[in-house]
Amino acid sequence: MAAAQEQDRQDRLEFQAWSKNLSAQVARLLEHESQLLDYQSRRMDRLDKFYMDWLKQNHEFQQKVLNLLTIILDRLPPLPQSVS
Repeated sequence: MAAAQEQDRQDRLEFQAWSKNLSAQVARLLEHESQLLDYQSRRMDRLDKFYMDWLKQNHEFQQKVLNLLTIILDRLPPLPQSVS
């Protein structure tokens, strides 16, 4: 009976050590996950800003191209009238 109790005690101590180690690993994993989420969030914020800047520049570029095209078209001579 004493041997069984001693074995139970040893098993319980081993389980407690294993459980404590597992809890520490989970805590480290959660901390790492939190850091990765923060990093990814900052990356997405930078990407959003980059995209918004690109949209603005693209819109400005399109406006300039349209204005230049209008100037070019305004300077073209009129089409000759076809004789029919």
